[in-house]
Amino acid sequence: MMIESAREYEATVVSTSDDPKDYLRVTVRVHGLMDEVPDNSLPLATYKLPIGAGADRGDFTPAQKGDVVWVDFPHVTLVWLLKLKNG
Repeated sequence: MMIESAREYEATVVSTSDDPKDYLRVTVRVHGLMDEVPDNSLPLATYKLPIGAGADRGDFTPAQKGDVVWVDFPHVTLVWLLKLKNG
């Protein structure tokens, strides 16, 4: 399976505490694509918030380890794919 930038993928949250910038991003494993990738090489995912959500308004429920989520990769690059494949 190859990552396509205009597609969403089903993934499992592996960790909620690996974000070095504390942006509440989560580490995810895309099913069927990242099964053999070590946890420390998995990508961070950013939440998609509903229209109108902001720092002081809206509703937000953080994902937990083991949750199934949907992710996309709008900024996929060949360098990122090679790094993911080679660890």
